[in-house]
Amino acid sequence: MKRICLNQSVLDFMDARIDRNSFVLEFGAGWSSPWFADRCGKLLSVESDRKWANTVSAELANSDCHWHVYHFETIANVATMLSPFHDVDLVLVDSREDLRKLFATLGWSVLKPGGWLIFDDAQRMQHRESVLWLGKIAGVAKRLEWQQGDIESAVDRLALAWQKPNEWEQK
Repeated sequence: MKRICLNQSVLDFMDARIDRNSFVLEFGAGWSSPWFADRCGKLLSVESDRKWANTVSAELANSDCHWHVYHFETIANVATMLSPFHDVDLVLVDSREDLRKLFATLGWSVLKPGGWLIFDDAQRMQHRESVLWLGKIAGVAKRLEWQQGDIESAVDRLALAWQKPNEWEQK
């Protein structure tokens, strides 16, 4: 398995919050997909690139986790595919830059109360609107910053995590 391009603090945070009963949704399939499959019971990976979706699916082929890599053609297909779900324990938004705000919104809508949404690369200016929106609806975020020993490319990366309140009601 290849090295995951997430800060170790992100991996530690997620590892402490999922188990074999957890349902994980990730926007942006990748080397995090096998990592999740080793830890959760149900994994749904949403990916825009068909070739990459096939590569990740091959990596997951022998996993005992119930997994699916969903390659989408249009955003409407993603919203329709997600509509029956409302029981996701953890959402990771680490997808194409131009889709992250939409995926944060979709992820929040299927996240169960008490679940967590993690937004990777939150320090990038193009994600400011998404980060402000999440802060407004969810409150204070936990900062998951680079730490000594992380891969060198992670030095300037920040992920933020928000927990959906237990008393959350869709407005």
